[in-house]
Amino acid sequence: MEMEIRLLGGFSAHRNGEEIPSGAFGGRLARRLLRILLTRRGGFLSRDFLTEALWPRTPPADPVMNLNVLVKRARRGLGAPDLILTGPGGYSFARTERCVVDAEQFLAGVESARGLLPAGWALGTLRVALDRWGGEPLPEDTYEDWAQEYRTRLLRARLEALAGGRGSPPSGRSPAGHRPRGARRDPGAPAGGRSPALRAGPRRLGRRRRCSGGAR
Repeated sequence: MEMEIRLLGGFSAHRNGEEIPSGAFGGRLARRLLRILLTRRGGFLSRDFLTEALWPRTPPADPVMNLNVLVKRARRGLGAPDLILTGPGGYSFARTERCVVDAEQFLAGVESARGLLPAGWALGTLRVALDRWGGEPLPEDTYEDWAQEYRTRLLRARLEALAGGRGSPPSGRSPAGHRPRGARRDPGAPAGGRSPALRAGPRRLGRRRRCSGGAR
């Protein structure tokens, strides 16, 4: 079984290519629990931390029992109980190749581009990473304290990818030899050359300088 979970542009979970209906998780808190665990995937989170993240204002009378109920709902919704691990005093979302997360793939793409040379290869890797960007990270949890570090990390990585993606390899073309997506050639310019307006620019500038005399 293959699982894909998306945190960019809104939460969704896909099992074997089919989206799992949101109602399968039994409510918004079970989906929030999954998002909390995924932002710290592979690490165990204590019940106290999860209780504060899930109920920041008014915790339930029996938070341990309520948390156990949410874990059961999340496991049932995923259809893969082994993805949520129980540890001493807390829970963890398993780090396994059977489950991919779009935000993790994006971060991995940006990280791999940092060490790539020549520039053309890094540029191509950044563009692949940007293609995975589905939108704002964790938009359901914009103002939640537990989400801030993860959101900031993703947003900074996107800015880095955008800045790097504007560069060009030494040949002035993309690694595949194509114009960057969305770029348009001046319809009056011959292929591989400058537009008439750009070619005329230096001559016009020279005329202005001669007409201006010695005034400064």
